[in-house]
Amino acid sequence: MKTIQERKEILDAQESKNAEEISEKQKELKKREDKVSKAEKEVEEKKDEILKQLAWNVIGLEPEINYDRSRGKVRLVVLKNREHATLGVADTFSMDEVTGDFVLYKAGSELL
Repeated sequence: MKTIQERKEILDAQESKNAEEISEKQKELKKREDKVSKAEKEVEEKKDEILKQLAWNVIGLEPEINYDRSRGKVRLVVLKNREHATLGVADTFSMDEVTGDFVLYKAGSELL
């Protein structure tokens, strides 16, 4: 018959073994989560790449960032143009807050 001390030692050993197994399983789970996260990022990048390849023309809007967080001008930029192969700033404009009309600018920030 085992003494109380021996039983306690056996239980401690089992708890230690269980804790090690749990730690190993947690490490394995973390590695799997990292692999899944990396794979998800790769899929998102490939989606963007495919969309860019399918598009004929890609036009972007670049907002002007003001220090006082007010609305500034917006640049309309051609990012991809398969028809004419010209890229760059197409127009610069802002929106009139009273009328809602777009106000176009010439190069050098002059009103049109």
